[in-house]
Amino acid sequence: MRPPLPLVRVGVLGLLLLALVPEIGGAGTIDGRPKVLLHVRAVTNTYVCGLVTLAQCEDAVTRGSVNSAYHVFVLVARGDAPSIGGVQLGIDYVGQVTPAGGAPNLNVFGWTLCSNYDSPSAMPAWPAPGSGNLLTWDLDHACQTGEVAVAGYFYLAAYSEGSLYVRPSPDDGTLKVVDCQRNEILLDPLADAGCAYFNNRGLDGCNPCLHACFIDPVETATWSRIKTREGW
Repeated sequence: MRPPLPLVRVGVLGLLLLALVPEIGGAGTIDGRPKVLLHVRAVTNTYVCGLVTLAQCEDAVTRGSVNSAYHVFVLVARGDAPSIGGVQLGIDYVGQVTPAGGAPNLNVFGWTLCSNYDSPSAMPAWPAPGSGNLLTWDLDHACQTGEVAVAGYFYLAAYSEGSLYVRPSPDDGTLKVVDCQRNEILLDPLADAGCAYFNNRGLDGCNPCLHACFIDPVETATWSRIKTREGW
């Protein structure tokens, strides 16, 4: 069983202030590229898709506690792209195994769609670890032009320390967004994807709007190196 994927910490975070977007008045991503990130919120019974109204993607919360339940939102930060019409991504999550050797104790119970359409993977079935989804909006009537688009959210509980993170789609091995003119923008999973971390040690996950989550400027890291170093 794989242990939790630890966070790759970066050095000094140089936040790049981009031009203000007239519609929302917020700052863009650090490098102007779209990002796919996770935002952790306490469970609520109100209209959940409408609760996330982040004016700036760097305000996303990337940490939760153990022995708690959450709604974890999949957000697409527009960056300098003119609009967001869809996103293709995968997910993975790992947690410490039970003493008896059972399943990891980071459990995703369900998924709620906030975009208009989705096309989930069948093997593995969404939202299982290693699964993927294509999430799209109605390009004629629901084109996303704000800084942050809410694609949907997971309902999960963390019973031990663990991570939930964005990865490339298992269908074609890519992470990408499409604007409302159907132009595809291929993303870098090392620099443009985020993760959430559930622990009682006060450690945050990673928000790619602030810095690359899986690239350390001091010690270059790749997915392969991370997995090898941690016995993943």
